[in-house]
Amino acid sequence: MKKLIFLIGISLLTLFLVSCNRENKISATEAPQVEASPSVSKNSEKTATDNQTNEHQKLEKKQNENAVKINETLTPLQKLFAEAHFQIPNKELKSINFKLKNLNGKTVSLESFRGKVVFLNFWATWCPPCRAEIPSMIELYNKLKTKGLEIVGVDLQEDRETVEKFVKQYGMNYTVLLDTTGQVGQIYGARSIPTTYIVDRNGNILARTIGTREWNSTEIIKLFEEILKQ
Repeated sequence: MKKLIFLIGISLLTLFLVSCNRENKISATEAPQVEASPSVSKNSEKTATDNQTNEHQKLEKKQNENAVKINETLTPLQKLFAEAHFQIPNKELKSINFKLKNLNGKTVSLESFRGKVVFLNFWATWCPPCRAEIPSMIELYNKLKTKGLEIVGVDLQEDRETVEKFVKQYGMNYTVLLDTTGQVGQIYGARSIPTTYIVDRNGNILARTIGTREWNSTEIIKLFEEILKQ
């Protein structure tokens, strides 16, 4: 069963990473490469350079046209996510349920928060960027918890005593779960932390962001207020 869940998780991650590429960027390996041999004349080199430039311009034009089409299809909520630089899946994407123990030893599942908007945050006590964003997360939670926001912090591969001491020190008043094996973090692709997923009331993944944020900013609070209206 665990293997099945893990495989489903990997599929979810792959789908999410692919679907998050809203604006396709052209890498050097994708761009046409024209190399001139030592015997090629200056005119030939100029022609090759001009051809390469034209190909780049065509690709850039196509990219820009695609970006316009994508932006036209975004919902008002997705536009808010895009403006806040979140990664957005291009179709409905269900979250994967998991069960982990909290600091009291009670088993808690992600599905138990169904009906609330879940701020799913993967972190660790040793992570400076994680520590930096916790105060603003607490402020966000205090402001919106009565409206249906739930923050779930999943600590990666640390013992209960270490996490419990840290939680008390920082005054973390939201749910903290222990992913002692790191398996749930792997399923959700939390290679870099903090990694945060926003899950709607029906268990759908709305967006993802990697790295520290000021979660109590006016922009973010407005975003979450819109999510909570859904």
